[in-house]
Amino acid sequence: MQAYERIMEVSALTPDGLFRGLLRGQGYLMTMVDGEIIVSEDRCPHADFPLSSARREGDSVICPMHNGVFDLKTGESVGLRKFSPLCRVPSRVVDGYVEILVDQPADASAVIESGGAREN
Repeated sequence: MQAYERIMEVSALTPDGLFRGLLRGQGYLMTMVDGEIIVSEDRCPHADFPLSSARREGDSVICPMHNGVFDLKTGESVGLRKFSPLCRVPSRVVDGYVEILVDQPADASAVIESGGAREN
């Protein structure tokens, strides 16, 4: 089962930045392109490098490991060397927070009832 969960306040994002959010130990890359919030897994599909630590040029992110260039809006590899696309994550904005669609634990009610801390 999947559900949306909060990961970061929208106010923490800037139009030209790359941001890392954590949810249950998984890193997510968040950024804005033309006012749209884009979320993908925070790793280069080729070298597993955290792209939130990479360089952004315009609407692209450049992985320093092998100079892989990815279009942030589409996730496609657009550099001279072609790599698998970024793994995009469905997202939405609710009450000033970015929420992402994630798999729920087998017993999601136990997590909610226990009041366990969540990573943001």
